[in-house]
Amino acid sequence: MSEKVTEFLNLLERVDPESPPIVKVEIFNFIRSFFSESGEDVSLIEKVCAKLSITRGTFDLWLESPELIYGIENLHRYLKPNSWLRHYLDYTSGHEAPEEFHLWVGMTILGSILRRKVWFDNVYYRLFPNLYTVLISPPAVCKKSTCIDIGIRLLRAAVSDIAIVSEKITPEAIFVALAKPKAEKKPDSDGTIIRTNAHGLFNAPELTVFLGRESYNEGLIILLTRLYDCPDVIEYSTRVKGTLHLKDVFVSLLGATTPSEIAKAIPESATGGGFISRVTFISRDVPTRMFAFPSMSDPTLRELLVARLTEISAHFAGGFVLGSEAQEWYKKFYKEHKENLSKKSAAAERQPDLLLKVAMILCASEDIGLDITVDVLKRAQKIVLSVEKGVEGTLKMISASERGRSTELVIAVIKKNGGTIKHSTLQKKVYGKLNRNDLLLCLDTLRDAEIIEKCKGEGGSYYKLVKE
Repeated sequence: MSEKVTEFLNLLERVDPESPPIVKVEIFNFIRSFFSESGEDVSLIEKVCAKLSITRGTFDLWLESPELIYGIENLHRYLKPNSWLRHYLDYTSGHEAPEEFHLWVGMTILGSILRRKVWFDNVYYRLFPNLYTVLISPPAVCKKSTCIDIGIRLLRAAVSDIAIVSEKITPEAIFVALAKPKAEKKPDSDGTIIRTNAHGLFNAPELTVFLGRESYNEGLIILLTRLYDCPDVIEYSTRVKGTLHLKDVFVSLLGATTPSEIAKAIPESATGGGFISRVTFISRDVPTRMFAFPSMSDPTLRELLVARLTEISAHFAGGFVLGSEAQEWYKKFYKEHKENLSKKSAAAERQPDLLLKVAMILCASEDIGLDITVDVLKRAQKIVLSVEKGVEGTLKMISASERGRSTELVIAVIKKNGGTIKHSTLQKKVYGKLNRNDLLLCLDTLRDAEIIEKCKGEGGSYYKLVKE
């Protein structure tokens, strides 16, 4: 037994409070095995607590439930031990970005690898495993860009036929980027460029730059909305390259932004066209783990992750199905979802589709075939619901920021008009920028804040600027 103690103490010397969770889990697995054979050792407990800077209470919790070591998110419990996603979270456990960020980046990368090779047939349309994922946190807090870059580098190492689009983009540039690999120009088609299997991933670590900070690019938002649904065929006429004709489209998106920039990246006016409901927003205000010096628990994990991605890309294919039990579970979930939809925002509209996308990705990650079981559906649901509050909060930020810009517009118009303005005149000056309801909402907000006051004169009611 003394040899085992020596082995453990040598292992303990290599860890500290900032060691990745997977290393701490290994420590506590060893302790549990040791205590079961020889009984509790108080001196050993004290050594562990001192080395990891934890209390005896925390020690007891971690000993009983090592999964708690991964933090408050504890998303590991929804993943099978030997799955690709579980290995991915282990691989990134020494990086400061929240586990939640890493999980959704990992799922987006794995979905990109699957492409149109897998699908779920929903009778009137096919559902593919692509995701639009956007990470949100204050600047330099949760390492968003690095988190995305980790996943992108694994994708590049595993496959070469997925176009990765990273720069500030336009609708035409999207078509050109997706048409580049293996594009063929038909001599008899009057300049039409056909690209079959137009697979791409939009890498947008600065989402406002990607979409265009200066103004809302309505055409771009509409196009991204259409591309999310992976159309069989889509065309775009360019001024220089002629008509670009894309077939079997499959695109994913990995983006990041800050709370203050989110409304600039995605204006509230984009909610009505379905774009918002297609994006999964993962929002965190503070980091859940801190490492002064990020570490990698096992460098060979990267080789394993790349190899398995390559294998999944080559061999995992076919249409997913729900067995009878899974169908009954999904019917119940769908009914409850529809009944509660009025209580939720527009972002929840496509939650059933997102659940099935995540379920497909879990099946591929765990290499369990094309049969989506009840267990997979339940775990997919937990993952989807874990980000629901963040999505709702993001929509509120977009709405509030958009409203703030609207009120600033009204103030500027009144000020330019000499500090007073008739209601009819104000309506004319903001025409095309604010609809009637938005204008009334702005006026109510400004009156409540005592920035303007409503007055009555001979020519009717008017608004007077009280303070800026």
